[in-house]
Amino acid sequence: MKKIYFLILTLIFFLFLCACGDQPTKANNKPVIKESQKTSETVEKKEKTSSAPKIKMTAELKRGKKMFILCKACHSVEKGEAHKTGPNLHQVFGSKAASKIGFNYSDALKSSDIVWDETHLRSWLSKPMDYIPGTSMAFIGIKDKKDQTALINYLKEITK
Repeated sequence: MKKIYFLILTLIFFLFLCACGDQPTKANNKPVIKESQKTSETVEKKEKTSSAPKIKMTAELKRGKKMFILCKACHSVEKGEAHKTGPNLHQVFGSKAASKIGFNYSDALKSSDIVWDETHLRSWLSKPMDYIPGTSMAFIGIKDKKDQTALINYLKEITK
């Protein structure tokens, strides 16, 4: 029953992401073309100037990138990006929980003594509300250990 519930929530989440991807339209119903969509040259230039590290994508990191879709709607990862519903995760490994300036954390997370490492993150990803009761992160969790490992390794790379 839990698996069905998880699958339904995941499907709803992906449908939500797809719906968020629609382009806005002007009054004349022509799609608004974003600057980054005008030419491939613009996209290439943006990629070259991006602060995101270049990652050699192994099979595990590709799996982690797919798993990160579950996080991406709420978390940003690049240095200087704004917080979303969740805090920016840039340089999260080795940082104290609830330490990102400008984000309003739950009292439960603020009072924890967690320093984010693989062990704490794995427990957190399993089910945040059970790991730190009173947290405001509404996430069902990732049960599969291989998915957790792939996501953690991907996060290590993209949040450097």
